Amino acid sequence: MEGLLNEYGWVAFGPVLVLLALPLMVIGVMLRRRGRKSADGVALTRASRRKIGDVSAGLVAVEGRWRGLDGGRGIVEEPDAPERRVLVERAPDAPAFDDGAEVVVIGLATRQVDDPRGTGYRGPSRVWVIEARGGEHRATAGGGLERAARAARGLSTVGAALFAAGLMVALATCVIAYRASQDDGVQTTQVE
Repeated sequence: MEGLLNEYGWVAFGPVLVLLALPLMVIGVMLRRRGRKSADGVALTRASRRKIGDVSAGLVAVEGRWRGLDGGRGIVEEPDAPERRVLVERAPDAPAFDDGAEVVVIGLATRQVDDPRGTGYRGPSRVWVIEARGGEHRATAGGGLERAARAARGLSTVGAALFAAGLMVALATCVIAYRASQDDGVQTTQVE
């Protein structure tokens, strides 16, 4: 790059800027934006974290033990209080969980229905339905929220580094092109 700029000066400035610096900066901004959006989603999920017994209508994130039902449905219950549970509706093609696996469910608590497994006369007969479908609302194996937070931080960091690299390339291109144009105008004479 330096040889090209030394040879052509300001004429090479535009192509170097457009072909090297600008793509780095644009990709950096896009990655940083995606990382920040992901981090905001993780923060919203952490703010909406509830115990299963405290679920109410709206966005919720609950942790518990998975009990599979038919299709994409399942029951998530608190490990130390199995009478506290919610019904989770997932997409039918969602990956299956092992019975008893620890899961994190992020979704919308929409309504209450009768417990599909039935209860004794002392247990609650109605459970909240959490719709965990789509990209933002999901059910994942335990630790998924922490992995998502780390991935969001990493993506933001990579985006910021790419933007900074593009900015440094643009500034270095300016300096080299300026020096090359100054060297062209200097004439040397020998004094006898």
